[in-house]
Formats: sequence, structure tokens, C-alpha cells
Amino acid sequence: MHLFDSDDEPFCPVCLNTLSFDQQLSSFSLCSKCLSELKVVKEKFKVDGRDWYVLYEYNEFIERLFFRFKEQRDIALAPIFIQGHQEWIAAILKGKTCCVVPSGQIQRQKRGFEPLLEIFLSMNVILYSPFYKQKEHKQSSLNPSQRKEISSILQPKKIYPKLEGDILWMDDVCTTGATLNKCVEWKKCTSVLVLAAHPKWIEQQ
Repeated sequence: MHLFDSDDEPFCPVCLNTLSFDQQLSSFSLCSKCLSELKVVKEKFKVDGRDWYVLYEYNEFIERLFFRFKEQRDIALAPIFIQGHQEWIAAILKGKTCCVVPSGQIQRQKRGFEPLLEIFLSMNVILYSPFYKQKEHKQSSLNPSQRKEISSILQPKKIYPKLEGDILWMDDVCTTGATLNKCVEWKKCTSVLVLAAHPKWIEQQ
């Protein structure tokens, strides 16, 4: 005989509250309260002739999620960032050569994983990482003028497979766009996918 108790009930991976029956049947693993904190955008912006796709607007809630996921290494949160939006993302990625903005080497070694690779693991998409960062930096600690200099930190790897086709760059957060602007100048980039864009960046488009 199996004893059914509260430990068997699905719970929200963010707040750890038990999911209601209706929530258990949905395509999301978050509770309705946590879902309401995610500000979904799902829009395409035209930037210098390229298509920039944004899934969420960056806010305090998603900032905390990224901190738990990346800095506190709560890798179980990886799937929730694209949960329920896989079809929209798959349509964007179709036929593209997908490249990710890299983490710094020290950050990657401390975490033991590459955040974007874990987030998109369930979609079975091939992701390339043709750039490396020459030094560590944390964008949230930089002022606007310092962020503009971030592009000088990114450099293409000297030994890397030749990439063909239309290149799409992917990043988890777009604050000013400085990092991604450096990436899109390299090779034939036609589009960008950002998980969360700062509201000021969105307003300027």
C-alpha cells in the first residue's frame, strides 16, 4: 500500500507552494502567483535591420530567478524560463545557426554549467559558442559608460568550426544591448533571441 501525503504533491519550484489540480494539468510547473510575476512580451523588434525577439520584460522577479539559477546554482530552475513558450521559440530558431553569448571562464567553472545550454537543453537544439570573454565582469555593477565598453571584452575564438547559414545570437538578459551588438557584427547575423530585455531597452525600440 502506498501512503499518499503532501510530499507526493507537485510543488512550484520557485516558492515551493503546492500546485492546485488545474495548475498540475497546465504546461507550466510554476504556480499561478509566480507565473503572474513573469511579464511576457513575446515581441519582435527591428534593430539595424535585424529581428530581435524578446520573451520577457526584465523585472525584479526574473532578476531573482536568474540569481538563484546562475549564482546559487539552482539548476532545477533551468526549464522554467522557456516553459510554455517552446513552440514560439522553435519557430524563431528554425533554420538558424544558433550561437550563445558566453559566460566568463571563472563564472562557468564556479557554476559547473553554461546557463543558456541548460535552459535550452529540453529543445534539443545545437548551440554554438564561438566567442570567449577576455576578463570577468558583472553588468549589474557597471555604469552605462562602462557597459558600452563590454564589447571589447568579447573576442572570437581562433580555433572554432566554421559556421554556415543564418546566424541567430541568444542571450539571457539584454540591458543596453552592448554585448549583443558586438556579437551581431560578427559573421552573417540575421536575428537575436533574448529571454529578458530591460524595460528601458524595450522603450527605446
